[in-house]
Amino acid sequence: MKKLNGLFCILALVICFSVILVGCGSQTEEKNASSGTDSYLTITDDADRQVVLTKKPERIVPLSASFLEPLHAVDGKIVARVSAKTGIPKEDENLPQVGNVYNINIEKVIEAQPDLVIAYKGMNDKFVSTFEENGIPVVVLEMRTYDQVKHTVDVLGQIAGNPDKAKTLIQDMDNKIAEILAGFKKKHPLIVYDLYTANADEIKEKIDKGLIDIGLLLEPVNIEKYEYIRLQTKEVWGAVMRADDELAKQEFVTAEQLSKRQIILARRPKAKNELAHWFGKYYDKLNISFTSNMSTNASIMVEKGLGNALIIKGSLPFLDENRIKCIPLYPALIANSVLVWKRHQPFNLATTKFIEYIQCFLSMR
Repeated sequence: MKKLNGLFCILALVICFSVILVGCGSQTEEKNASSGTDSYLTITDDADRQVVLTKKPERIVPLSASFLEPLHAVDGKIVARVSAKTGIPKEDENLPQVGNVYNINIEKVIEAQPDLVIAYKGMNDKFVSTFEENGIPVVVLEMRTYDQVKHTVDVLGQIAGNPDKAKTLIQDMDNKIAEILAGFKKKHPLIVYDLYTANADEIKEKIDKGLIDIGLLLEPVNIEKYEYIRLQTKEVWGAVMRADDELAKQEFVTAEQLSKRQIILARRPKAKNELAHWFGKYYDKLNISFTSNMSTNASIMVEKGLGNALIIKGSLPFLDENRIKCIPLYPALIANSVLVWKRHQPFNLATTKFIEYIQCFLSMR
């Protein structure tokens, strides 16, 4: 049961995003093919790559901590892990470490002699070819939405040779989530939500004035005076550009490449500081055409040819890739989100119950 509850915590975080940020997730079609006589398993991963495993993997290196508990739940054999402050199961604490999720030490991965590497789409893609050149198969998976989590569990179950365990686990997760949502709706059928979208500084200002009860903020942000829950789902920064831009054909873009372009920066000071740190020596060379507090406004300017905008990828849920594209930064720039509310603030009953529900929902381990 410990493994199931640990995995459900991941699901809770993903579901929280899909409820609050409607449309930001993407579904991954399940495309697992049956294995032929000369292989153990053939699957199509989330990067739309066909991966053939000649034997059941016994030495797996996952390049994200998000894969650890799902692997344990289906009895996957893990021989090394990434470095992370949170999300490491106790049984994995003493495993060899191979760097963090966006700065993998390739030599240490190879030293672990894996027969399979599991990469996180959008974070580890650049390492795939290197491992394959060294004879190590790589499966690329993504866990940003609930459907993607279930798909990942299913794929890992096949890889570990325990598809029935995966199916049972997925069914248990569905049943548990349905039970929680149905219970909350039954207890509080008259609660109505009022959603407001703005940047973190504006949301904090309205919270301070009592105009908003609860806010979902993107780090970096000062939250010292708030009660908060830090969500473990990772958000990735990217550069938005026209689809006909030569950089749009690349898998990643670098600070040096962007330093030669007109740039649209985030208006929020802490976000701007984070980007300045990422640009490093190139920051002083930037040609900043203007700043923007909303990703949608910045994307319109991009489409009109006024520059490349730096935004969180998930902040453009209705991105039309025939017109503009969002290309991840390299090295990857990762951000977390936090759910915050005012400390020592007396709330009405509806808000109090909602906070209690969220705390319960995210702490089921």
